[in-house]
Amino acid sequence: MQAQRNAISAILLGAVLSVPYGVQGIRPKDDPVVFTRSGYVMGRTNVFFNKPIDTFLGIPFAEPPLRELRFRKPMPAKQWEGIYNAAQMPFPCLQYDTFVTKKITIDASNSTEDCLYLNVWTPALHCNTIENCGAKSVIVFFHGGGFDTGGNSYFFYDGTQLAALGDVVVVVPNYRLGVFGFLSAGHPDAPGNMGLLDQLAALRWVRDNIVHFGGRPESVTLMGQSAGAMSVGFHMLSPLSRGLFKRAILQSGSPYLLQPASLKAGVERVQQLAEAVGCADENVTLSGHRHHVLECLRWANASALMAANRELNVLNPASYFPSYGDDFLPDDPRALIERGQIADVDVIIGTNRNEGSPFVNYFMVKVLRQEDPRLLTRDEVGFYLILLFHHVLGESPREVTSHYLRNVRPEDGRGALAAAGDAIGDFLFQCPVNYFAENLAARNRTVYMYYFDHRPSYSWWGDWLGVAHFDEFFFVFGTLFRDMHMSTMEELEFSSKLIQIWSTFARKGKVPKIRGNRWPKFTAEWPLLLNLSPKNFTVGWEPHSENCRAWERYLKVTPDNAVAS
Repeated sequence: MQAQRNAISAILLGAVLSVPYGVQGIRPKDDPVVFTRSGYVMGRTNVFFNKPIDTFLGIPFAEPPLRELRFRKPMPAKQWEGIYNAAQMPFPCLQYDTFVTKKITIDASNSTEDCLYLNVWTPALHCNTIENCGAKSVIVFFHGGGFDTGGNSYFFYDGTQLAALGDVVVVVPNYRLGVFGFLSAGHPDAPGNMGLLDQLAALRWVRDNIVHFGGRPESVTLMGQSAGAMSVGFHMLSPLSRGLFKRAILQSGSPYLLQPASLKAGVERVQQLAEAVGCADENVTLSGHRHHVLECLRWANASALMAANRELNVLNPASYFPSYGDDFLPDDPRALIERGQIADVDVIIGTNRNEGSPFVNYFMVKVLRQEDPRLLTRDEVGFYLILLFHHVLGESPREVTSHYLRNVRPEDGRGALAAAGDAIGDFLFQCPVNYFAENLAARNRTVYMYYFDHRPSYSWWGDWLGVAHFDEFFFVFGTLFRDMHMSTMEELEFSSKLIQIWSTFARKGKVPKIRGNRWPKFTAEWPLLLNLSPKNFTVGWEPHSENCRAWERYLKVTPDNAVAS
């Protein structure tokens, strides 16, 4: 039976290989034209797996946030005359180059402030039977990148594969990043959280327009990875996002993190930036000359602002982050979570086994200036790990660092780096995800938790980095099918299964049986998860719970500390 199943899989995947990808596939005579509230848009039809997918790239969902609109809330896109040609990928929002590995850096030279555009992939406009002509559920995906990098034009955010294999409408918007997306002066002229408000504007665009693309506005799932998952969590907490989505998928991220700053802290940073670019000094301050300082920053050269920010934040140029205390996030996200002020939506949430390893790789190459982990010692790694956490937390969690390094030999640099990866991964991802899932379950939300445990055969990371942050994404978004020769047949079948799970959840709020086994809900009484790998869909317990107890003092807000609203 297994041999027969493998043969069938090979035939199906072979059929995918035989279908030309993109515009080389069979195309209808006329390009698709769709009505939106701003005007008509014309896309292109690509074919994937013998399935036509209408693709609309670079649709404006807000006015370009330039000049007088810089640092302000997004304004709805104005109406246009004629037909808008939605056939070109938009440029990403302004950002720095992204270091991935020593050999891989993502060039951001084409990034721009004029970036508030979204892409839509829909299978719904081409149907020939009553069964598949109904409106489709919608997945809106927010990209990751630490709120400082990323964009919907990156090849791995192409929604063709997910739309075709999952039979859903896929929407991927850009949102403002870094200083342009999260500078906060505590005033409507520069309110902060512009990037999250851009996402909100995209969700409102989906509500108002997606029906014309064959989507169901009442069946929207928010999906995000890393900072995108944190964004999804923030929308679950925001009163402004209520009713705009029904389900949520959070991959390697949650709103349960330390970073969001108060508006007061944001104002202090605006003053520093303004002084660095000549818009303020000890006599001309933001508090006393707000209009002058903000107007100067609004018209300052964008490159100069980015350069000044890099100089002010040498250790972390990705230093502008969501803030709380406004209409979007009225309070510290952790306090909102503890008070149960969370949207009543169904949730898939999870992490990868070695979430922190890429950050250790960056730490090793950029900070320690060392490429061979064998040349490091446990004490060297521990010293810099304490410095890193002190920079983020404002205090040194020595007892936590000792907890992770307790079983590492003094001369074992590689073991020390692995332990450091666990510490960073737990701090940034594993524990915030655990805490959020626990709170959701305690409030009777439907929660499914996963643990991704497969190292891709094509991985660009070194072997010692394991199952790294972002490794799951190509599988759940179908990116493997863009170049199937890079993956094994087993991995392609695994990807197809994950897409089936994710898309079924987007349609029904439930997950299908997996190889005859049920994925149990994560509950307060039974905090179970599903291990995900090609050969192992098994139910188990969360493996980081002991480490997360060590982090509670630094990451959690207890109900006693949560201020009532």
